[in-house]
Amino acid sequence: MKQKFYKAIEDLAKDMKPLVDEIENGPSNYQSTKDNYGRYLSAITTMAAGNTASARIAGKALIIAGANSEGVKAAFRIYTGGEL
Repeated sequence: MKQKFYKAIEDLAKDMKPLVDEIENGPSNYQSTKDNYGRYLSAITTMAAGNTASARIAGKALIIAGANSEGVKAAFRIYTGGEL
């Protein structure tokens, strides 16, 4: 069961790679927030739709896809009040 869960997160990370690349390296890459946490907060909010478990999955997938881990962790803390 765990292996299927981790595989699903890895697959999601592959789908998120273009978004992460655009945030980290794209032409519109300007850091208006430290470690791009604002853009990652927007992504997590959209994907989670109010569900903390979905936010955790999205956060982990973003990091696997190459996102700035500190930015994702900060976004998760803002969204949930907890640690990723």
